[in-house]
Amino acid sequence: MQKSNYIILLFLLALMSCKNDKELKPTLPTEGNTIISVDESFAPIIEEQATAFMNRFPKAKIKINFKAEDRCWQDLDDSTVDMIITTKMLTQKEIDYYKSINKYEFSRDVLAYDAMVLIVNKASADTIMTEKDVKEMLLGQKFTGKKIVVDGTSATSTVRYIMDSILRQKEVPKTIKGLKSNEDVIDFVSKTPNAVGFIGYSWIGNPDNPKHQVALKKVSIVNMQSRRDEKDFVKPNYGNIAKGRYPYYRNITYILKENVEGVASGLRNWMMYERGQLVFKRAGFFPGKMNFKIRKVNLK
Repeated sequence: MQKSNYIILLFLLALMSCKNDKELKPTLPTEGNTIISVDESFAPIIEEQATAFMNRFPKAKIKINFKAEDRCWQDLDDSTVDMIITTKMLTQKEIDYYKSINKYEFSRDVLAYDAMVLIVNKASADTIMTEKDVKEMLLGQKFTGKKIVVDGTSATSTVRYIMDSILRQKEVPKTIKGLKSNEDVIDFVSKTPNAVGFIGYSWIGNPDNPKHQVALKKVSIVNMQSRRDEKDFVKPNYGNIAKGRYPYYRNITYILKENVEGVASGLRNWMMYERGQLVFKRAGFFPGKMNFKIRKVNLK
């Protein structure tokens, strides 16, 4: 081999080696950028989690798209995001489908449990209800003068929860009016004496959140009949979900597309372990991964 050809060969091998090193260079869960899509019902709590994570790891940048649940799933299909957070877990059929396309299984699990909250106007006397009351109200069989409002009409997790878990039917009743967002639901109920709104706990349940304190001055949370004792009517909170008292709750789940750990994986890890789980707990959610004990104390 001529000397000049030998030098060219070495140069090409070096370039290939550099390229391979670049391709094999691992990403970091605490440095870099990621884009995720999140069900709008969970916007306040996931924004709080992401802010806490980025404050701890300032080299990590997270862009969050808050959308209706079906739009989050569309993003998963379109490969525009690294992770989605919704209420729905993958079915086995969906697991197999995504694995056939991507050649690996998406990581997925429950992060915490969120309450579905009913709110009424401050002037309303209907601040306690049973599950039977709620179902009959949605079907127009009781409280017929009520204006029932939710965040959307067909695409949101709130509507899907009402249809799947409360009514157990596919058709959305004509009694339900869809508004643009959870904030719009709170605003409408605050101005409409005969209104009942369905919202995620993330929008009203955290006593340390100033926006929630303002909202609670405008509307009242409905106490639901306890599933443990029919004489009790309980609020939607961490303790009542944990003890099986409050009837309406749902998963906060993640579906992670990253096959190697990047910032989306870092955020997932943060939310799954102690610090993130404590953020959920302090905001009133029931943590899905860590067991925090509930104890009675007497303050003196």
